Amino acid sequence: MPPDHASNPIADSVLHWMKQIDGYILNIGAGASQIKLPNTIEFEYAVFSTTDVVGDAHHLPFKDETFDAVVAMNVFEHLYNPEQAAAEIRRVLKPGGRAVIHTAFLQPLHEEPFHFYNATKYGVMRWFSEFDIETCRVSKNFNPAFTIGWLSSELLRLVEQTYGSSVHERLAQSSLADWSKIWRSEAARSGFLWTAALNLPQDIQERFAAGFELEAVKSAEQTELGSSVPGYSKLSSSTANSIASTNRFTAQSSLGEVSLTHTAPQVDFDRKNYQTDRFSISSQKIDTVRVFVTSLGNYFMIELAQIFVEGFRENELDSELAIDKIPSIDPGENLLQIVVSPHEFFNLFLDHKLSAIEIEDITRSVYMVSGEQPYTPWFKIFCQRSKLAKGIFDITAQTTKAFRERGLKAIHTPLGYASFFEEGTSDISEQDRSIDIVFLGSASEKRNGFLSRHAPVFNRYNSKLMISRLEKPKFAKTAGFYGDLERNRLLRSSKIMVNVHSIDNTYFEWLRAIMCLANRCLFITETSDHIEPLVNGKHLIMADLEGIPAQCEYYLNHEEERLKIVNQAYEFVTQKFSSKLLCRKLLEKL
Repeated sequence: MPPDHASNPIADSVLHWMKQIDGYILNIGAGASQIKLPNTIEFEYAVFSTTDVVGDAHHLPFKDETFDAVVAMNVFEHLYNPEQAAAEIRRVLKPGGRAVIHTAFLQPLHEEPFHFYNATKYGVMRWFSEFDIETCRVSKNFNPAFTIGWLSSELLRLVEQTYGSSVHERLAQSSLADWSKIWRSEAARSGFLWTAALNLPQDIQERFAAGFELEAVKSAEQTELGSSVPGYSKLSSSTANSIASTNRFTAQSSLGEVSLTHTAPQVDFDRKNYQTDRFSISSQKIDTVRVFVTSLGNYFMIELAQIFVEGFRENELDSELAIDKIPSIDPGENLLQIVVSPHEFFNLFLDHKLSAIEIEDITRSVYMVSGEQPYTPWFKIFCQRSKLAKGIFDITAQTTKAFRERGLKAIHTPLGYASFFEEGTSDISEQDRSIDIVFLGSASEKRNGFLSRHAPVFNRYNSKLMISRLEKPKFAKTAGFYGDLERNRLLRSSKIMVNVHSIDNTYFEWLRAIMCLANRCLFITETSDHIEPLVNGKHLIMADLEGIPAQCEYYLNHEEERLKIVNQAYEFVTQKFSSKLLCRKLLEKL
């Protein structure tokens, strides 16, 4: 997104009202505002030139009753749960605080696939039914002239693109009276205008359609997830379970902190009816793989790319790590192109090299690799960047499911063992494990609090707590950040690695876990979801946050049990969970 991008400007009347407010104002979906008020917090899902706080409008990271006013210009049509966002606005407003929103009614499809709603007046009022609604009216920038102008402009542009200039010119000469006849009289539903609209491709008709026809079938044994999502036992349809997944989100701003609980919809599933993910190419023809990543992003992404490169290379494919290189627009059927983390590769690198049209063409030729947590701003950016891609490979089952819920093609591709996890450690023996407890991670309020509360435990042992700055992106030279060789040697010299989630969620840090297990270091982690095929108690130890120190002390005092787990884990990840095997399975699904 260019740094000067702006949403539709705030209406003069609204801006005048905002300037009269003494307290704080929250501007949700501000983009890069043309006028930045000193008392306004600009909130976005991505970073623009004037952004103050990045986050999700469904989970606002502010204390109750913080703001005197909230504005959201052209945002609500792009929210998957407008009522939840309205409830969040109500929560953060002070008593008597005012909300002003602009949202779509009769507008063409835009910013797909994140244009969810075109709401009537009654729909908008329902979203805000817990408020005292003073008015819901058509503002100047939404008057019918804009509706007709926008629809006709888009229609003419796409008709020319589809049929050429001659049809475009003829259509441009038609009148509103000509179109109104089609509505008033069935006999008029033939001829040039009717045929031109009726024969437009479906993807273009979707942008202007009066409605949609949907046909759906409930299978005899209903399922929600694909076969590539592991960890669910085989159940009959009569005993299929319902799972409610609850994630907690904690965020911080200069105005304070609030912890929110998000309960995901219940999912009924039955593994008997799972289907294998299929994408648009045949792996039988692939003989070359290029994995693209930028050096300008997190160093983690380069390591993620290296795992894929090694896995495909061990399957006897010509596999190359392409750092700061540009994918081919037309790779052919023999070349598989993979981009690791598009929100970094595109935003930090490719956007500065190519035009928007060229980038769209490249996006259609690649698969995207995700290592993002669901429901985060980075996840939303990833969704935007990946909507034209061939598909998505995600390292966790949680995020794979979140992509699918948004209509994106995603396959669960867990990380496997790679030989470079042990590079530089051949001279370190089991007897050289002088460090009892190691912690590696970015600073966060949750992690800082945990380490402070349990400092007496860590002080009793030889502990090495390496906390890097909360910096994005992290480079090899970021303070407190260990590069690959240093990290490998540190893990090989440690008995236990402690893992604490940066915020209150249950997202499993796959790469950190596999690297730890590959160095025969016991991985003791805060409780996580979807760790399969790893097994708690056999390959690693999971515990509630406050129970982690006790687990550390137990296994430091029971060396035989610790060694049994780390040896089982090492054998499993190197022999049954290698990058070679996982890339082979991925090729079978393409």
